[in-house]
Amino acid sequence: MGVDIAYEDLFDIEKRPGAGVGLWTRAVEMQLERVREANYRHRLHNSPNERERREDEDAEWRLHADVYFLALAIRRVLLFHDVFAKRVDDQRLRDARAKFDAAAPKAKDLRDFYEHLDEYLLDSPTKHVKFPGRAAPVLVCRWDCDNVIVRFGEREIDVTLAALAAIELGRASEALWDEHLSRTKRENPSPGSPGFWRLRWASPRSSAEEMRDMCSTPEPCSASTCERPDRTYEIRTG
Repeated sequence: MGVDIAYEDLFDIEKRPGAGVGLWTRAVEMQLERVREANYRHRLHNSPNERERREDEDAEWRLHADVYFLALAIRRVLLFHDVFAKRVDDQRLRDARAKFDAAAPKAKDLRDFYEHLDEYLLDSPTKHVKFPGRAAPVLVCRWDCDNVIVRFGEREIDVTLAALAAIELGRASEALWDEHLSRTKRENPSPGSPGFWRLRWASPRSSAEEMRDMCSTPEPCSASTCERPDRTYEIRTG
């Protein structure tokens, strides 16, 4: 395993606002639950059992919207995993990604469909996945389980299975990030000297220990002060 990334860079790709495989893994978990709930409402709305059926005019569009945001969150897990894996030489990261690809081999197509939906709706010659004719996302819902399948033309992708695979990948990647952050702080720290400081963003709920982790020096400071104007933190070392 090689360490060829500075501590500061490794920290930032996971802990800056809106960034990190951990954040987006939690987003996938949250959004998957929303999809399951929307799918349940959709099933009740279309139930052949009159006693079970519930009128819900919003059921279909809610399911489409939540599936789209789930696809977006899955893509973000892959993005931040890949950013990490490209900068840290660890076979376990490659193995985790290979396991995801085996479980959800068409996940990239899912992202492409939604991000370039206009091209598929109008059968543009620039669409990435080539098949004849126009296509829109058709959601296939099963009665025997809560899986949701997205069908674009002749392609089908089980977004539920893709989400579960992304959660497994994200958890593995986040655990390895923690391990490599500790190693990198020892072996490849960012340059620091007395009086050196750097602005950091963090949650106001950050603990003193988390604040110390943001410090760029490899060793604990003997006299560091952390100022807290709203959400901006100034970490002073030395």
